[in-house]
Amino acid sequence: MKRSTGDELLNRACKRFQADLPDAKDLRDVLTHFDAYEKGRGKLQKSRAMGPLNIFTEAGDSRFWLRINELKIELGLALQSAEELAYEAMCAADRHSQRVRGTSQ
Repeated sequence: MKRSTGDELLNRACKRFQADLPDAKDLRDVLTHFDAYEKGRGKLQKSRAMGPLNIFTEAGDSRFWLRINELKIELGLALQSAEELAYEAMCAADRHSQRVRGTSQ
């Protein structure tokens, strides 16, 4: 993890998310900048970490994956991990609010 949030439980949730979905950031970047990648000018293409786009889905054993070249995420796991991370982010916000209220009284 590149950054620390200052909340250890949230930091652990971020690390779990990244461990569960190591390709999530690169996949998000490709989809966010799809127009550049489609033209062969994406950041990963410039570094030669990725060639022309090949986007497809896979299914098997009741699981579904989104694949872009060698990048892939299992969509059910992505949903579960995102929900857990969002929950922990909300809890961290509550903990922060409680600390702020506690110090201002």
